[in-house]
Amino acid sequence: MKIAILGAGNIGGILGSKWLNVGHDVLFGVREASSPKAVSALNKAQGAQVMGVESAIRMGRRSCFRCRGKLSPRSRRRMQNI
Repeated sequence: MKIAILGAGNIGGILGSKWLNVGHDVLFGVREASSPKAVSALNKAQGAQVMGVESAIRMGRRSCFRCRGKLSPRSRRRMQNI
């Protein structure tokens, strides 16, 4: 199954590597593919792909994200339109 992980922090990198280990395809949706967090997540989850957030949501069969605090109104609108 293709799983989109929105964000590439510590939790995303660990989840991505675990899901890859059991045979899922992992897509990291990030704002900047060359960011240190995205590179670190790819190192943890060898074989995953990195792309924009909207692309990952569209391509993934399931999506996973974690948000500290409240989502901004802009973020909520973007999530609803995808």
